[in-house]
Amino acid sequence: MAISHLYPEQRPTLNLNFALTKTLDPRLSFTRNTIGTYVGSDGLIKTAAAGEARFDHDPITGESLGLLIEYQFTNLVTYSEDFSNAAWTKDNITVSANQAVAPDGTTTADLIYPSSTGNARTIYQNFNNADGTYTVSCFVKAAGKNWVFIYNAQGNAKAWFNLSTGAKGTADGTITDYGIVAYPNGWYRCWVRTDNTTARYIFIGPADGDNSTAATTSGTNGIYVWGAQFEGVASGTPSLRKSRLTSYIPSTGSSSTTRNYDECKLDGTNFSNIFPGAGSDATFHYELRAGLGDHWANDPQIYWNFGLGTNQFIYCYQGSQTQITNLITAGGTTSALGQGVANDDHINGVCALKSGTTFKSKINGGTLKEATSSVPAMPACVYLNFGQYNSAYLKSRTSFRIS
Repeated sequence: MAISHLYPEQRPTLNLNFALTKTLDPRLSFTRNTIGTYVGSDGLIKTAAAGEARFDHDPITGESLGLLIEYQFTNLVTYSEDFSNAAWTKDNITVSANQAVAPDGTTTADLIYPSSTGNARTIYQNFNNADGTYTVSCFVKAAGKNWVFIYNAQGNAKAWFNLSTGAKGTADGTITDYGIVAYPNGWYRCWVRTDNTTARYIFIGPADGDNSTAATTSGTNGIYVWGAQFEGVASGTPSLRKSRLTSYIPSTGSSSTTRNYDECKLDGTNFSNIFPGAGSDATFHYELRAGLGDHWANDPQIYWNFGLGTNQFIYCYQGSQTQITNLITAGGTTSALGQGVANDDHINGVCALKSGTTFKSKINGGTLKEATSSVPAMPACVYLNFGQYNSAYLKSRTSFRIS
């Protein structure tokens, strides 16, 4: 099967430009059994109803990022927006509730400030869950203090963040990764991740400067806080699935709250009307980018599947954490087709399949790769639950049926 042009001049039979249209093609089915949050074009946190697809945006530029697909995660924090509640232990900290406009546009952000001068003036919750990989996060804004530090584990996993410049400060202890994401009106979402933590907490405290837990009392000078989150996976979970920063999960009562996974599929007659099956050809173009807190250059991922089970193509599995690789499964036997392209947080790829005969793929401007053995027949669906292990944005996907 010669591919003289990877982008055919004919009109595509399926054109899913999620970033542009912010809608689902009616031929797609979508499920998520709980609410989910996303960032609107105005930079504010929005809530999508159960079963409603989320089209996310950059919180500062308003850029449309595409369809957000995430795996199921649970926020173990209770009263995630009410730091005055007794669920939060106060260590020489005063909390004044509902003092500022929060990242969702409501006046529900709390002010916390040191009630006396000293070290480790914090609010915190602790969790008796199993060892594993965990990420803590909170939306924070300066309110007289320009530094905040966050613990993920008691005493040995701290990170500092500059709320004046939006820069990361020092990190110590067992931290695996940490970051800060800017939101409108001076808000930042600060997050810390650790692996195999044995003492699991979320500590949040104002600080006088970087790499110091000291906080000097000066009236009500402190920080605004909103939307705390503790999420993760226990040890022994499949190695591809790791804890990362995901979309905010409101947990406003006395129990933890779970956001179920997103699943989007093209199957049944909606699929077969486009791809007639054995002997047919198809060409795909797709564009993906990493989800919140994901760095595909550091961790292996699965992005999306063409087919399921014993006959499928898994696009952009990053094998051995060194290069992008396609996994091809025919009759239950899987082989790898390395792309020779380094891992990247943005993927722009094109591939072509002649059912049961040849598969060709090119990603991020790399060399065209070809597989001619153990190539399955045309699969029966396109499965866009590539977030089954983590999270990702599907910006666009175009399918050309050749015959």
